[in-house]
Amino acid sequence: MSKIKTAFLLALVCTIFYASAAYSQEMIEIEPLQIVPVNKVTSEVTKESMQEDGWSLQYKVKEANIYVECILPDFSLSMNEQKGDGYLLLKLDGSEIGRMDQAAFVIKGLPAGDHEITIQPVDHEGKAHAKEMSFEITIA
Repeated sequence: MSKIKTAFLLALVCTIFYASAAYSQEMIEIEPLQIVPVNKVTSEVTKESMQEDGWSLQYKVKEANIYVECILPDFSLSMNEQKGDGYLLLKLDGSEIGRMDQAAFVIKGLPAGDHEITIQPVDHEGKAHAKEMSFEITIA
């Protein structure tokens, strides 16, 4: 694991393995966090760190919420083209659920079941800035 600090990302892609189960994306919220490090979240079910292609992310699962921090060196997050390099594309089970311009955020209200979360830094034209990272979680 590298000691280089990188901006924490979260792209959420959840995979529900129940063929008949469906969920509404309107129920899922993505909320920016104000400098609340993932390691300060208590009573987590899962805590993981990942690093890929020069960037890293940490996530924790607590109840039906996922706390995410991304570190992206030399990549400024902003939805405004004049103020930054790009944003984080978040997917849940293969479907886009949001775009985030902050490195720390929480995904709230995930439905019960198995899910795959994918996060990828992209530029304002939608081109990948770095490899995407995916992880699987289970919400009870």
